[in-house]
Amino acid sequence: MPRCKKSSNRYYTGKEPSPKGLGYCASSDEEGKVRKGRDGNMWIKKGGKWVKDNIGDVKEKSIKKKMYDLLTYFTKSDYTKDEDEIEYYEENLDKKLYKWWLKLSEGNIILIYKNGKHKLVTSSMKTHKAQSKDILNKWSKYGNDDNVEAIIWSSQSSENIQEFISYLIENNTKTTLDKMIKMKDLPSYLLKNYKEYFLKYKFSTEKDYLCFREM
Repeated sequence: MPRCKKSSNRYYTGKEPSPKGLGYCASSDEEGKVRKGRDGNMWIKKGGKWVKDNIGDVKEKSIKKKMYDLLTYFTKSDYTKDEDEIEYYEENLDKKLYKWWLKLSEGNIILIYKNGKHKLVTSSMKTHKAQSKDILNKWSKYGNDDNVEAIIWSSQSSENIQEFISYLIENNTKTTLDKMIKMKDLPSYLLKNYKEYFLKYKFSTEKDYLCFREM
């Protein structure tokens, strides 16, 4: 049997429906990593293994809207960007978002309250294991807090922020992207409009939104 891509002591058959069928063993990826499986669905590493969730269902339910959006996309010149413009937006959005995303990718979460305010939740524990346990406990507690409207999280993979930036570029006009780049606090704008920019994706509670968008 072939070896997994990131592990010399793990094997796969190529018949698994999960990302393992494509050579990505769960043991070699960080918790919360999102990948497409051999079956075409999106999978997430949760509890040390690949778990299929409802991203595919969300896509299927919104197919008509996406088809309309695609038609609109090709009829509006403000959406069309050449390679130099894409590179420009990638570079400047990365400057605006990377440091903010880095804090989130360290296993921390962001709370969005019903009054519109938001707060980064971190852990003061010494070891990574203790920090993860502490954050998960806080995560569960805030999930039951009536004052908390949403909880934003991200996996630790740098692919997530790159794909998120690509999503912003692909799905926004140049006028909107120029406004984003000029904003003093772009992360706060995205958090204020979290339902539009982030994906509702349960990891610990029903309030969870993932800082990730599939192209």
